[in-house]
Amino acid sequence: MADAPLPKKRGRPPKLDATGTPLKKPVSEGPPRKRGRPRKDPSAPPKPAPSGPKRGRGRPRKDDSTAPSKRARLSTDVAATASTGATTSTPSKKRGRPKKSTGEASAKAVNGMAEGSSGLLLDKIIGIYSLECKEVEDNWPNDAEEMELTITRTSESPLGLIGGFNLGIIEGTMLFAADKPTLDKFRAVMSKSGVLAATQNDDNEAQGDGTSEDAGDVPHASKSASVNDRRVYFSWRGRSTSEGQIYTEEGSSSQDGYIDFTSNDAVSFNGVAGFPALGNRCKFNGTKIDNDAADAPQPWTTFSRKAAEQSAVNRWR
Repeated sequence: MADAPLPKKRGRPPKLDATGTPLKKPVSEGPPRKRGRPRKDPSAPPKPAPSGPKRGRGRPRKDDSTAPSKRARLSTDVAATASTGATTSTPSKKRGRPKKSTGEASAKAVNGMAEGSSGLLLDKIIGIYSLECKEVEDNWPNDAEEMELTITRTSESPLGLIGGFNLGIIEGTMLFAADKPTLDKFRAVMSKSGVLAATQNDDNEAQGDGTSEDAGDVPHASKSASVNDRRVYFSWRGRSTSEGQIYTEEGSSSQDGYIDFTSNDAVSFNGVAGFPALGNRCKFNGTKIDNDAADAPQPWTTFSRKAAEQSAVNRWR
């Protein structure tokens, strides 16, 4: 019976030379080489073994007490890490943009801008504005060079402000108020006060009485009206700059309009109103060039119905 073969050893077989004899590894000088990655600096002493429990590989679990804590980035994180194990009643701040409050959401303006409804006071719009109107500039370019609006107070009523305007082919007087109901009252007061003032002036001239020294002083209202959504309403009267025809149809939709200010500083506005030859919704805009109105506008009664009738008679003579 033949001898049984020797059992095969595990591992890689040894390398053989040309004669079939196993090669012997050369004996290395110095200490035996250890397994693993060699140190960058062989002369540096080995690092001490870490104390404490051995840290596993990968991301530590959130509930692992041995996991290193993150560095606090917010004030709420600092307060949370200062007291270990203590619970706070303040909820943690969520990431992302915070929600708008209900008050801010309801403060959107009619003209597309969100701001508090009481941010603009009516007296803030007093001053002189340079006007621009594309309809006038395209059709009457020679008349569009000096278009202007002047707004000031009036001694006849504290309900609103009065202004004088030149829109190229039309010039006249405007009454401004913070809302439509107030504008209606203001217009009625100005129409009546003009008649009374004319009657009193006639009586004073007949009696030879002069006016008082402070008759031209304009009293300030105790409190300026607040403008909702930066929209100011106005009504106008005026005349044609070419023919002199007077337009006095106050109170109708064709001679009422509004101006929307772009900010609470009242530096610029966009306006819409109806004007003869310009359409029922003519758009114009203004830019403030002075905070003081030096020249007073023409009285509201200058363009009354009686004045319109007299002007028509004079034009046909």
